Amino acid sequence: MASNVAHGKCLCGAVEIKAEGESMTTVACSCTNCQTCGGTTYTVNLVYPKDTVTVTSGMEDIREYEDKNTDSGRTVLRRFCGRCGSGVFSQAEDGRLFIKAPILKGGLETQPSAHIYTRNLPGWAQGAKTGNQLEGFFP
Repeated sequence: MASNVAHGKCLCGAVEIKAEGESMTTVACSCTNCQTCGGTTYTVNLVYPKDTVTVTSGMEDIREYEDKNTDSGRTVLRRFCGRCGSGVFSQAEDGRLFIKAPILKGGLETQPSAHIYTRNLPGWAQGAKTGNQLEGFFP
């Protein structure tokens, strides 16, 4: 994102976050678990280092799911609002946070630079590929 500080909130507004600095990248993900928890063919995520993201309100409403059965074989911590169910961010094993783009103000304005797990896209969604297409996870 272009601004130095991005603010966002879940659907009900109970959880609010702040991400400082530029996002590392924006990525669309079609892994089977993102499809399932997002209820869509892919999620769009802005990637930030863990230490640049702060939950500014509603920490007590955040719930966590430790997702061990992933396409990459790596554990992902999925955090969401316990009130409205909105996905807030996922944390990779290396500490990167994948903030769900729709919760950040202007988050969907940045086109993804990569679309990972495109092998999981259904035939009717093949036109939805964007950026560099990778059949699996990115390095």
